[in-house]
Amino acid sequence: MKNYLKLLNFEINRFSKLYFLMLAIIFSVQLISVFYHIFSYLAFVKMETKGGRMTPEQFLAEHFPFGLSNVFYTRGFLIPILIGVVGLILYVFFIWYRDWMARNTFIYRLLMLPTSRMNIFYAKLSAIMLFVLTTVGIQLIFLVLYKKIIEWFIPVVYRDDLSITMAVVTSPYLNTIVPAHLSSFFVAYGLGLAAVIVVFTAILFERSFQLVGILYGLLYAVFSFVLFSLPLVVQLLMFETLYLYADEMFILMTAIVIGIIVVSLLTSRYLLNHKVSV
Repeated sequence: MKNYLKLLNFEINRFSKLYFLMLAIIFSVQLISVFYHIFSYLAFVKMETKGGRMTPEQFLAEHFPFGLSNVFYTRGFLIPILIGVVGLILYVFFIWYRDWMARNTFIYRLLMLPTSRMNIFYAKLSAIMLFVLTTVGIQLIFLVLYKKIIEWFIPVVYRDDLSITMAVVTSPYLNTIVPAHLSSFFVAYGLGLAAVIVVFTAILFERSFQLVGILYGLLYAVFSFVLFSLPLVVQLLMFETLYLYADEMFILMTAIVIGIIVVSLLTSRYLLNHKVSV
């Protein structure tokens, strides 16, 4: 455990500067977007109600109140989220290949440490999940800040005081990365964890067998996806509908995901101990 924690701390420190730079870019752009749309809305209200041409009630009858949901669908809010998602996906690959491409082949030093090689695997996996969950947590904090800013600048008569929970639920984009229910959170991030483990295993296939390892890695990733999709595909092909109840489907899919994770971890352990070349 001590060696694992040291490796985890090492992985976090290696990416922390770039990670915080990414966070600064994401939330700076979002904050600018929030202010831009607030002042654009206030200017529009002023133009429409200037000189008493329209009362607030008449304005709202023809237009819309302003709230968090108005910000969620803007490019200035969504593109930074996309940047963060793409950045973390790329890091899933970078966290391994950086060690092989570093000066003096740094992976050699890692593999020679007096600890289980799987601690390297678990440390990299934990670092990625911590970065993902930290990003989600900070996004929630900033949603609270955005809501407060809207309350400060938008008069209550023109404001849609939708709660953060309801605003997230009504946004298909945010509801994906910030599930409103705890069960949905575990399902979403459990699948994400399984996907990262499968990608790690595919990378180790490539590192173990070089060019032919690319094929092995791709085949393994495709096999894992097909296995996960199989219950749904079989039901649709045979019955043209979902034959199993929702609870039965959930149990079956959970068992498959756990099986994929176990097989991937055992395969990765074998590759790290016996096949990975430096």
